[in-house]
Amino acid sequence: MQNCSNMSYLIDANIFLEVELGQEKGLESKVVLTKFRNGELYGVITDFLDFDDALTYQCMTEHEIEIIISYDAHFDRLRDIKRFTPNMIYGI
Repeated sequence: MQNCSNMSYLIDANIFLEVELGQEKGLESKVVLTKFRNGELYGVITDFLDFDDALTYQCMTEHEIEIIISYDAHFDRLRDIKRFTPNMIYGI
């Protein structure tokens, strides 16, 4: 579990989809999204769901964000960003 309250994040669309579709990781995703809504965490999202990893990476670069909350393991290949799952942030 990471103490991540003083970091900025880009929230990947799959986090929202887990909640909306009632998928396997929906509960932990909902918990971490609630932390954003309550102001305990700060992050940005893109305004569309169907985007590729390169665009996401560019958005992170422009906003100087080094951590993405995502279940997409493709982000693990990028050396200058870290990928956390909701469970990694709050040990859900």
